[in-house]
Amino acid sequence: MPERRIFTLGEARATLPEIAAAVTAMVRRVRRARQLAALRDSMRRSAGGDGGPGEHEDAAFQAEFPRLRDQINELVDYIRARGVEVKDIDRGLVDWVAIREGREVYLCWQHGERDIAYWHDLDAGFAGRRPIRPEEWP
Repeated sequence: MPERRIFTLGEARATLPEIAAAVTAMVRRVRRARQLAALRDSMRRSAGGDGGPGEHEDAAFQAEFPRLRDQINELVDYIRARGVEVKDIDRGLVDWVAIREGREVYLCWQHGERDIAYWHDLDAGFAGRRPIRPEEWP
């Protein structure tokens, strides 16, 4: 695990294109993995008493799902290696540690947002997000 990195708002924003690309790839793979799992579960339920999907469908799941899982893990590791914390792989929620008024806080971004526009206290979570006001951040 890399040493905890502290970012300025400018530094975090400079990493956003790279992090956003990795998060987008991660979210797509997570969605595909969830889709595959739901399809497999649906086929197992519809198969009734024989206990599972057909051989072809099960083989397709067995081939693709582990690959997706490995790719998701690699993307999470890639993001973390850059000092960014992954908070929710389904939503593509990530945080950068920053200093505000002498204490550590998170700069918060989620997949689909255009910019890092929110921050929150370390223990506040997503629900505690507050807008970044430029005059409050050096």
